Parts: sequence; structure tokens; C-alpha cells
Amino acid sequence: MSTAIQKRKLSTGLAVTQKVFVRSRNGGALKIVREHYLRDDIPCSSQSCDKCTDFYFLDASTGEITKPVLSDSPLDLKGKADIGKHYVMLDTNVVLNAIDMLESDAVFYDVIVPQTVLEEVKNKSFAIYLRLRTLCKNEEKRVVVFHNEFKTDSYLAREKGEIINDYNDRLIRNCAKFYTSHLKDTGISVVLLTNDKANIEKARADDVKVMTLEDYVSLLPNATELQDMLPSSDGFSAKLTEIKYPEYYTTARLMGGIKNGSLYQGNISVSSYNFLEGSVNVSSLPKPLLILGRENLNRAFNGDSVVVQILPKSQWKKPSTEIVDEETINKNAVGDDNEDEVVISDEERRLLAQEAIRVQGGDVEEEKRIVPTGRVVGILKRSWRLYVGQLAPNSVNPNQVGEELKNWLVRE
Repeated sequence: MSTAIQKRKLSTGLAVTQKVFVRSRNGGALKIVREHYLRDDIPCSSQSCDKCTDFYFLDASTGEITKPVLSDSPLDLKGKADIGKHYVMLDTNVVLNAIDMLESDAVFYDVIVPQTVLEEVKNKSFAIYLRLRTLCKNEEKRVVVFHNEFKTDSYLAREKGEIINDYNDRLIRNCAKFYTSHLKDTGISVVLLTNDKANIEKARADDVKVMTLEDYVSLLPNATELQDMLPSSDGFSAKLTEIKYPEYYTTARLMGGIKNGSLYQGNISVSSYNFLEGSVNVSSLPKPLLILGRENLNRAFNGDSVVVQILPKSQWKKPSTEIVDEETINKNAVGDDNEDEVVISDEERRLLAQEAIRVQGGDVEEEKRIVPTGRVVGILKRSWRLYVGQLAPNSVNPNQVGEELKNWLVRE
């Protein structure tokens, strides 16, 4: 197969004519001609850019002039990885693996989705494509689709013998390179997010700011909160630290502890405002026992019937805004790698319970605000419900599923 490319100047850009010669079945040559139209008047959609002012047009569906979407004061990570004020550009693998995070209100505003990424997502998962299109219509998130394959300055012709994946990656990198150059006078940079190692190396060679999803999220002010939202598929989140939970007590120890008063049974309620905070109503205590942190919740879900133990008084908390501060929670959480767990006897736990009753009752003035905390040490009954659904074959990547499911997808 051979390729010949010609360019023809138009009033609004270029017309790229690509002639492809392929071998026919009878051994002859077959010429295929494709013409690709490029434009100069596609705006970047940044409110800080004065180069694209004349490129916004009258929208026939609304009767209004289109406006730039990306903020002129995006998130500023000054002093972190030399990023400063920036927009985020997504690669295909990030969209496919982290669509839930992209839809979250806690992260990702002022986002650029190259047209190349949109088309790749559509071909690989139509379900995620529909979610991405819906996300692009969310005015608060400020997500724009940039038609890089029709913009004269961001288009690249496919090279001879280049596979489609490499070509798409090159288009995405060139799109990031275009934005970097286009916005250099505005003080706003563009960060390309991708977990493709080869793509990262080539982007850095082109002086494009590029990061993995995990590295970028780690720089954000609410990074700890976002850790649980990161995708965990093999090879995609290899840098994530494995979370280790304390083992549940044996059934005999649970029953014995409840009987002798060193452990307590109750239903856990997880806060709707902070997923790392819960409370357990214990019949022998005047007020609910506070459960703080991932390790102390110990895999318990809202409504579960659990067994808890009261933590040492040094780990009791005051009901303030510090409770929802994950840094504070993790620093005081049981199971921290930097401190050993304190071993407490059953007798000492019974004394702790008496102290908790005294504190919750407000008998001592200076301790009125102290809240006893606990840890889940066993699950007696889950509050899970049964749900019925179906798995759409085109929403699953066969390379990431087991053999049994892969065979089913092939049969379908």
C-alpha cells in the first residue's frame, strides 16, 4: 500500500486530498481518494483567549452566539509540578477507565476532550460514549469537545504504515501541543492525562505537560478523598497503595466479647456527607459511638449489623470540622503504618465503656465535647439487597475480563 497527499488552499483553511493505492485481489492496483477539509476558524473555547473572538457563530437551534466555555481562572496548582493555572486534556484510556471520576462533582473542571478521543471512546464503548456526551453538556463542569481533526493547526496526516492506535495517539499529543502554544500568552497551561507509558514519553519529547491520572490526582487539594474513586484495573493504577484492613474477630471472640461487655453490637450509619465517617447506636451508651477513618469502618456498609470495640481515650475526638478532614482521620486511624496498635484487655475495655458513659453524659465540664470513638471488629449481618441487571457486550473490554466472560462475549 502506498499513499500520496496533496493540499489545496480554501478560504477557511485547507482541503487535504489523500490518495491511497492498495493491491486488489487480482493483483492490480486500486486507487482510493479521500478528501479531508480543514478549517482555521475553529475556536479553542477558552475565555482567556482573544485570538478566537471572531470564531464564535450563531447557533441556529438556540438563536444565540456561541460562547467560550473554559474558565479564564481555572484550577491553580501553583508550586506543584510546575503546573499553575491549567486546563486538563483527556486521553482515551483515562475516559474509558475513569468515567465515574470524571462525572464526580469533586474533581475535573475545565476539561478538553479532543475529537479523536471522542471517536475512539465511541468505537470501544458506546455506553461510556453516551455518558461522555452527557458530561460535555454539563455547564458547571465546563467540558468542551475540540475538533482537532478539522483544525488546520492541530491536524496531522497519517503516515505510511502507521497503525491507527499510534496515529490517534499522535493526533492527541499534537492537540495538546497546539493548546500549549495557542495559550502561552494567557498564563494557562494544558496538562495531558494518559496512563500510556509510550504516549507519556513521546509527549515529554514534544514539550507537552503530561501526567498519569494517579500523579495528577495526588496533587489536588482533596487528593485523599479521591483515592477511592481511582480505577483499580491491572496495569492502570499500579501506583496505588494497597489498602489493608484489620482482620475481623472470630465468631467465638465476638460472642464472648458481647457477653462480657467488652464489645458492643449495633447498626452502623454512614454519613451522607463523609463516606469515611459513621456512627453506631449502642444500647448501653447514651449517644452513638463515632467511627472515623477507613480502617476503623473496616469494610462496613450503611445499615450493616456490626460489632464494635471502643478505642483508647487518646483517640477520642471532638465533634468539629476536623472530623471530616481525611488527613486528620488517617493520622489517627488504627492500623497506621507508623504506630503500633495498642493491646487492651477486656477489663480495660469495660472501664473505657464506663468512661464513655460519663463523658457522653457531660459529668465533667472540660470533657463535654469529647466524643468516644470505636472500630468495627466484625459483621453480623449485611444490609445488601439483590439487584437484577444485564451486561452489555459493547461496554466491556474483552482484554480485562476472565475467560468465561470473554467466551460469552465472543458468542454474543
